[in-house]
Amino acid sequence: MPEDDSNCVICRGGKSTKRNLILFCDGEDCNLPVHQDCYGIDEVPDGSWYCERCEDGVLPSETRIVCCPKLTGALKRTTAPTRYMHVVCAAWSKNIDSTEDPYNFNNQELDKQTCYICGRKQGLCVQCEHTFCTK
Repeated sequence: MPEDDSNCVICRGGKSTKRNLILFCDGEDCNLPVHQDCYGIDEVPDGSWYCERCEDGVLPSETRIVCCPKLTGALKRTTAPTRYMHVVCAAWSKNIDSTEDPYNFNNQELDKQTCYICGRKQGLCVQCEHTFCTK
């Protein structure tokens, strides 16, 4: 069982209050710590709480994540069947085009730029705002 001061994997904050608790997923081998507000949990359940991946019964090894090669973190369902997106990646996506629901991937094309850090074409690349930057 994690300690009460474990940090939220979304905001990295460790403070838990009565109005914004840090909850831990009760899924087998998950134990994901998230703030109630960060993950969008309106009401804290009386019993067990499960993140959306665990609620769907999807194993970590079978999880299909859009926009990011990272396999761990707080995931939410997308509109694409059996696909998930990190809450943090969704925040980036929403900042890029605030008119779109970041979890709606039925008609959304991802820009497949090559990431200069990891060299992959998987994910959501954000162009630097500096006029002459190529990264």
